Amino acid sequence: ESVLMDFKHILARVYFKIDYDKKKNQGDKFILREFSISNIKKEGTLQSSFNIDNPHSWSVNPLQNMTFEWSDVYEFGSAKSLWDNGLMLIPQTIAPGVVNINVKYTYIDHYVVEGEDGEQIAAPVDKEVNTYLPAVTWKPGQQYTYTMTLHEDDLITFRQIEVATWGSPQQGGAIIIK
Repeated sequence: ESVLMDFKHILARVYFKIDYDKKKNQGDKFILREFSISNIKKEGTLQSSFNIDNPHSWSVNPLQNMTFEWSDVYEFGSAKSLWDNGLMLIPQTIAPGVVNINVKYTYIDHYVVEGEDGEQIAAPVDKEVNTYLPAVTWKPGQQYTYTMTLHEDDLITFRQIEVATWGSPQQGGAIIIK
């Protein structure tokens, strides 16, 4: 007789979206150049059990960290989703002030300045902003979406973290017991 088994994700999927403050900066341009997130735990041990409510848990190695980097040129027209398929990460607790986010972008004010020959030119300003990921615990099988907003005054704000179940359980193949 065959037995159907449900399989669930054991990692957490994390998405990052970034946008700029459109209300305050109408007509301005923001050009995203680089984004990095560092101090994410990259190594751990999975403990499995037959407990339906808590089938597995992770213990992470606190000394093994990693950095993810994104680099491109993106002129904002809408929010930019970084790493389209999300990052598959070991579930872990993100403590305040630990996971660093670094953003490099160019800000072009819609007000123009007068050039040497009297021509009107926009003045691009390269900026770099650092902040920390808000505290949260990433759980297995959950999907987390962070939406950040860039502001011209070197500030990044976060919207509420969106948390959802990552897909539905997948049924594995049949196991035949004789």
